[in-house]
Amino acid sequence: MLQGKEKVVNELKKLAKDADTIYLATDLDR
Repeated sequence: MLQGKEKVVNELKKLAKDADTIYLATDLDR
């Protein structure tokens, strides 16, 4: 995990627990 991204990852984990569906997509300009 990138340093400094722990807060974002933890928030995503929390939101994912209540989600019915999770979509993962790449960012084409990166």
